[in-house]
Amino acid sequence: MQNNQRGRRSEKGATSVEYALIIILVVLGLGGAVKAIGTGIDGVYSGVADNVVAGAATGPASTPPASSTPPVPVKLTATASLAKGASVDINVLSGLAGATIILNTVTYTAPQGGNGDAVVASANGNIKVTAPKNKTGTMVITYSYVLNGVTVTGNTLTVTIIA
Repeated sequence: MQNNQRGRRSEKGATSVEYALIIILVVLGLGGAVKAIGTGIDGVYSGVADNVVAGAATGPASTPPASSTPPVPVKLTATASLAKGASVDINVLSGLAGATIILNTVTYTAPQGGNGDAVVASANGNIKVTAPKNKTGTMVITYSYVLNGVTVTGNTLTVTIIA
């Protein structure tokens, strides 16, 4: 009878192999559940993020109607480079809808001894600058403009004449 008991294995509890298989199955199940929940949550948060970004770019809170916020008059400073004898049209009032240059306020200084230089302004903000044919240096153009009934003086356009 003793031999019979030695050959038998005790079946009172689970072996470590069975425990390992149970743990692996639980981990796989949890991994699948986490992945499924994560994908669902990611879709929710991505949709919210897209709506927040789109709302910030185009929503009524961040983009007031143009009529309620008129452009604010500010002192303008611009620079440009131009070759000797060349001409260029520069719109110094770009972005200031409704602004106009006060034509009789446009003055300029050019390099001494230069010839052929000219500055012609139009009320819509274009200033045509023609550089001297025979000199390099700097032309400084000053002007005033009006926007929403406010006159802004001391605006400058500095043009560097290069060879």
